Amino acid sequence: GAWSGGASSGKDATASMAAAASSSASGPSSSPDAATTGAAAAASAAASKDPVGELFAEVDHRWMPAAHRSGGGIVICSVCGREGHPCCGLRYWTSLRSAWLRCSEEAVAAEPPSFEDDGSLQIAREGLAGPIRDLSEGELEDLEDCLDAVQRPFPALRRSVPLMQAVQCAEALWDTDD
Repeated sequence: GAWSGGASSGKDATASMAAAASSSASGPSSSPDAATTGAAAAASAAASKDPVGELFAEVDHRWMPAAHRSGGGIVICSVCGREGHPCCGLRYWTSLRSAWLRCSEEAVAAEPPSFEDDGSLQIAREGLAGPIRDLSEGELEDLEDCLDAVQRPFPALRRSVPLMQAVQCAEALWDTDD
């Protein structure tokens, strides 16, 4: 089903979402139980400060009952069978996108007849998008720094950026690299 989260609206996606996801690793601990609860506590602390972190914590919580546990209590993925996460792959992506867009997983998973066609979510949201705000010079520089980054820690954006603007900026950067 659909979740509510602390994210910005679907039209205002954060370009640093992947950076936030990649920075949510837990450190070593003395026991498997401590590792599991320590990771949950770290994720909870990070989520309280970060709306994107909240989405990841929400989706992880959603998949935790489907995950298995090793004899030592470590979470084992219900998809790939590896330790340390409850779910991955297309299932996880669909759940994450569903939480981000605040709609059902079924709506997110529906594919158009051809990838040249608009998807059902795009068609449903067509009239909802308002005017796209212009980025300040500083926001544009921050976005370019974020998109240019190839090593952790990735630079964080001060506020969310309309997805269309993030894509246009990325395309412009790629064109100058050619």
